[in-house]
Amino acid sequence: MSLQRDISNDPVSFRDWNEEMSKRYDPDCFYNNINPFIRWVEKQRINWLHRFLAPKETDKILDVGCGAGNSLNGLTNKYLYGVDISLYLLGKARNLLQERVVLVRADAQDLPYPNRSFDRVISSEVIEHVINPSAFLSEIARVLKPEGVAVLTIPNEILIIRLRKILSSLDLFNIFIGDINARKHNKRQIYSCEWHLNYFNSYIIRPMLIRHFSIQKVKAIPSALFPLHWIIKVVLNKNYLSF
Repeated sequence: MSLQRDISNDPVSFRDWNEEMSKRYDPDCFYNNINPFIRWVEKQRINWLHRFLAPKETDKILDVGCGAGNSLNGLTNKYLYGVDISLYLLGKARNLLQERVVLVRADAQDLPYPNRSFDRVISSEVIEHVINPSAFLSEIARVLKPEGVAVLTIPNEILIIRLRKILSSLDLFNIFIGDINARKHNKRQIYSCEWHLNYFNSYIIRPMLIRHFSIQKVKAIPSALFPLHWIIKVVLNKNYLSF
């Protein structure tokens, strides 16, 4: 299945397409990449996500779009939950996290939890994959407790694609990205990520966030001079809570 087909109004087609993409672009290819720099960047992203989250031991935490479980891994809270639309990725998360986390198959735009259910919400590298980013953020706001904290991460798509083009033009893509990814990428897939339905940066996402949230902190990973990812810490804003 490809994006040439209209999947936006067909939940089954979208779910099936996403399942195919999750296998083609397995996130573990980044966490376990042969390139030590890529592994280091991913580790930094998770470390800073956890630092921004700063959970208390008794906090109830939800990972929206938990993928293979890498963002939840390392958290020691008693009440950990993860949702993902991909059965393939949920299977990997179960292998990684064992019985420590309650994992559920669900659409990030329609979370199966009551209002104000969670003290902390994580969503790492997910918003670019959803059909309706506004509905996705609205659901995170809905399930977050009034005093809660949410932490999101987004990729810097423009910079990442630019780097991919440079590496490809110099015939260095396979060396720097690794055979496990390179075998699966043709030229079109190098120059754009077919799994990403939306492209964001820290400025584009801001107007969407402030409809529901107040932004507390923003961190560029690995640095402000080379921002491959942004980590954004938010809390519910007063206008949203007044509804």
